[in-house]
Amino acid sequence: MSFSEQPDDLEVIRAQKDDAKSIESLLKKTSPYILTLCKTWCRPPIDPEDVAQESLIRVAKNLKSFQHGSAFFSWVYTLTYRTFLDRARKESRRSNIAQIVPLDSQNDDIGSDNPANSWSSEQSEAADALASALESLDSAQREVLILIDVQELSYEQAAIALGIPVGTVRSRLARSRLKLRNLLINQGTISDAGIVISSEETK
Repeated sequence: MSFSEQPDDLEVIRAQKDDAKSIESLLKKTSPYILTLCKTWCRPPIDPEDVAQESLIRVAKNLKSFQHGSAFFSWVYTLTYRTFLDRARKESRRSNIAQIVPLDSQNDDIGSDNPANSWSSEQSEAADALASALESLDSAQREVLILIDVQELSYEQAAIALGIPVGTVRSRLARSRLKLRNLLINQGTISDAGIVISSEETK
């Protein structure tokens, strides 16, 4: 989707005040972004369109909880990710989960065909920790991670979307990845080598 379609602050404020037209417009602009995220994460038997629809409903119901000063799409991202996790936990069969942010920025070999990406209780716990760590980042750090590591925009595209120089995108991304990695290490979610630590090892 085009990032020029992001809602402006006034539109969000009106939607939070139950203005029907603003709510409709807001959800229309948000829907493609949510569906893109769900298609990135969901694997059979999880239907991305079902998760996207549930996420959109949650956005509508929780609009008043959005706090201005942070990026709206970052808030939507977190809500959508938690919706996905809720659905994934309900599935009894195994399914795959895509990596959101490379735990090791030097390793480009992580992909959906990697057996380490298969769903398990350990991966579920690690995903929860990742969502929590992402929320700990400030909005600028979280947004650049979403644009590049989730939406897979180029540095140039992210620079245009954020209205900052390409060099700033590169440096901000590097700092954001490092901070996220350190948060996960401090949580005991990953080791210094970037390996996910199972719940049994942390006991």
